[in-house]
Amino acid sequence: MKRFTFLFVLMLTGAILMGCGGSGAGGTRTVNLDMTEYAYKPAELNLKVGETVTIALTNSGKLEHEVMFGRGLKTNNGRPNGYETDMFQAGGVTPKIVSQVAAPMNMDSHEHGSGVMVVVPPGDKGATITFPVTEGMVGEWEMGCFKLDGVHYDSGMKGKVTVSK
Repeated sequence: MKRFTFLFVLMLTGAILMGCGGSGAGGTRTVNLDMTEYAYKPAELNLKVGETVTIALTNSGKLEHEVMFGRGLKTNNGRPNGYETDMFQAGGVTPKIVSQVAAPMNMDSHEHGSGVMVVVPPGDKGATITFPVTEGMVGEWEMGCFKLDGVHYDSGMKGKVTVSK
């Protein structure tokens, strides 16, 4: 009888611990990010070191949009034009990108300086960015769209990304 009780308690404890796994360290989750004129929904993303995140991008707007993740707003001729520091480069990560239009880009390959940029055409629901969240990403970041020489950004198409341990 004692052996049965011990096994039952052990199995119950294991089941409870498995149910507590969630999306914490080591977990995998998908975050949906909708792009419209001129906003991201949700406007805030919270990520945890150790998890693997897939950001599923949908462009519900009528215009082409993009997303970049970084800090330190960069300007070109006084207009918003990307970030001084790219979140993925700071984290030592090359994200896996699935998109009809773009792939990871560096400072020599697109108009917004260094970093990763994903362009999403109107009506597209298939773009994704998948990456592990690393210690190098800890802190506050911004996501932004710099289309039309920064008009989208100035019109409010930006959001906050917080990475914590």
